[in-house]
Amino acid sequence: DLRKDAEVFLSEIVRLKRLARTGLKSHKKATFGEYAWKWWENHKPNLKPSTIEHYRLTLKNHLVPRFGRLDLAAVDREAIQELKAEMTATGRWKPRTINHVLKVVKKLMNDAILDGYLESNPALSVKPVPVPQEEMDFLSPEELRIFLDHASRHRRADKQVPG
Repeated sequence: DLRKDAEVFLSEIVRLKRLARTGLKSHKKATFGEYAWKWWENHKPNLKPSTIEHYRLTLKNHLVPRFGRLDLAAVDREAIQELKAEMTATGRWKPRTINHVLKVVKKLMNDAILDGYLESNPALSVKPVPVPQEEMDFLSPEELRIFLDHASRHRRADKQVPG
């Protein structure tokens, strides 16, 4: 997908610019948990309250328990792919929830590059879980006729009430 390719390309440009400027591969160290909570705190002023809460719950319930004690640089594509596979296999989480977790880890890792903790984002190449299309339940022609007939009678009754 074009957007994913653009994200990977931008991540690589940012990494190369930083390398050219500093000559270092990764000059800052932190555990995933340390960086994740600092990242969340730093982003709170720019987010809606509902987004702040979604990010907090995603970190608290999914990402920090899984990766929190690991060095941030040790969280690789394989580890993120394993998290996705386990969440999918249990059937406990809907595809949208799993994809939300992936989006949060992608954003967090992108910012870790900009902050000098990582060279590249291992989450960019992890594909989202397919979200099944939900079928719409429309009224049948007969149900629509009954509904409109009832609505029409109700509207006529309202007009007859003296005001």
